[in-house]
Amino acid sequence: MSEPEKIRLVIWDLDETFWHGTLTEGGIQLRDDTIALVKDLAKRGIMSSICSKNNLDDVRSVLQRAEIWQFFIFPSVNWEPKGTRVASLVEAAQLRPQTVMFIDDNPMNLAEVSAAVPGIQVAKETFIPEMAGHPLFMGKDDSNLSRLAQYKLLETRQRDEVASGSNNIDFLKKSDIKVHIEHDIEGNLDRAIELINRTNQLNYTKVRLPDDPSEARSKLKKQLSFRGARAGLVRVIDRYGDYGLIGFYLMRDIGFDPESGKPIYKLDHYCFSCRTLGMFVEAWVYDHLGRPHIDTVGDVLTDLSEPRDVAWIRQIMTLDHGSGSGNDLLPEIRMWGGCDMRILEHYLTPMTRKITVRGNFPSNGLFVRMNSIHLLDAEGCKGGRFDDVEADNLALPFDQFRVGFFDNAEPGCLFIFNGTLDSALRDYRYVHREKRFEIRLELDGHPQLNFIEAEENVILSTIESINGLNRQEKDRLRDVALHVRKHYESATFRDVSATNNAMISLFEAVPKNSMLLVLIHVDKISAGDGSVRDAPWISAYNQRTRTLAEPYSNVLVVSYGEQLTDPSEIHGGDHYDRMVYFRMASTIRAAMQRTHSSCDPVLQMVG
Repeated sequence: MSEPEKIRLVIWDLDETFWHGTLTEGGIQLRDDTIALVKDLAKRGIMSSICSKNNLDDVRSVLQRAEIWQFFIFPSVNWEPKGTRVASLVEAAQLRPQTVMFIDDNPMNLAEVSAAVPGIQVAKETFIPEMAGHPLFMGKDDSNLSRLAQYKLLETRQRDEVASGSNNIDFLKKSDIKVHIEHDIEGNLDRAIELINRTNQLNYTKVRLPDDPSEARSKLKKQLSFRGARAGLVRVIDRYGDYGLIGFYLMRDIGFDPESGKPIYKLDHYCFSCRTLGMFVEAWVYDHLGRPHIDTVGDVLTDLSEPRDVAWIRQIMTLDHGSGSGNDLLPEIRMWGGCDMRILEHYLTPMTRKITVRGNFPSNGLFVRMNSIHLLDAEGCKGGRFDDVEADNLALPFDQFRVGFFDNAEPGCLFIFNGTLDSALRDYRYVHREKRFEIRLELDGHPQLNFIEAEENVILSTIESINGLNRQEKDRLRDVALHVRKHYESATFRDVSATNNAMISLFEAVPKNSMLLVLIHVDKISAGDGSVRDAPWISAYNQRTRTLAEPYSNVLVVSYGEQLTDPSEIHGGDHYDRMVYFRMASTIRAAMQRTHSSCDPVLQMVG
């Protein structure tokens, strides 16, 4: 037999239970111990409700005089059978019956409720003196009564929904439901753990953390530290008030779609409190995340496989519910660079209605580095353009190489560019012998193997040794390697003047009614032992970039170095902790908000 679950709601009978005597018979005596207990439980985050056969006005009057009425949620006071009413109370509180206790002096009422609400815990009034010290009633510190306030908010909302007489969708549209996604998980770690471990009916993956708080924090921090992790706590606000942080998600990329070159994401955690059940926040967030892969475990109350048009929810970027709301700060964002572009996309999406990303990606056993040479050459008209024929020869998605970075951009479009690694990378750079465009690709997992300079038998044997590829994929990779050896030559290292000229061409091409943000990396790299060392070539590139950008009023240079709080957040030479990317996105958003309100017509952005 399983252990009873910890209590989150107590439903009280009144006559001869919460107080001595029977109210309709004219003589009751309030109990100081039950009044104190209800208040104490509320400070532990354990709620109290009422299921009594009495007159509501009389009960309300007594409990208001005792200054305890406001501590009860969803009170049910009438003469109907208690079984169905307790079932309705449990449903209204959106709790599992196993976490609810019904207390009554009448054995018949206890039996009736047990039959009507399977799983509910019941007790006679004689159990009351044990409750304060009982392990099931320890709860969690909530001295400011935030949980009670949120339930009172839910109570008001549900009462208005019933009174409105309109259908549910109309009521939702009138409720002005807003979602704010908080990416600072580390600052709210205990709430994320609580959602992961305590939610059930809207916990889709049901992947739990250890019961020990320190172990749970350590494990979740480790999950969050994965560079490709995307995580958020979901806050919901409507015209009734703030429901707090009611949801959490953590997803990671598990590969790339070979046809589109775009990452494929999977949700490791996806869980929501039932506090906002019926608003379909969980469905809205799932669509907002691009409907990533999820392995749903057990029964859940909302089926995510069924697409829903949750048009009554809108996103706000900040908790200032005024002009910062919505994703219309910018009409469009276009990004081009390295691996950081894919990560930043997640945090920048709330700023715009449309976002396009070009960044490094794996494809068919190759790893393609976009960085900047392809873009700089195209904008500076130095080399030829990569075409769909060549994309087929290299088994690469041509869509990822379409340049036109500035073509047909709406006024106010934000362009983001990072080309730092062009100052240092020499390997896996190839120039087409006839068309003269440059590509950067490597055998995935073998970055130092040069398709042109290495012996052919070494390349082919390396391809044969790759695990996870079938015969057809290995043959295709072999054809690509041989095509590169035949039609390309190794690129010479680009000198400073050529890079500078290409960068100037890029800056000159920025539409005057838009802005280009140039991101630069930290001028230090991780030494692998926890320490960092200087990277003078990056430092020199950064200084040149700042100098070149200075004359252009619609070009702004932003450094990852300004987002670091500790050197340990550097991973390798150009990768960082998840929070560094979040801080960079926050810096970009702040810069765009300042620009958006600028009086300078050159910098004025259209929102």
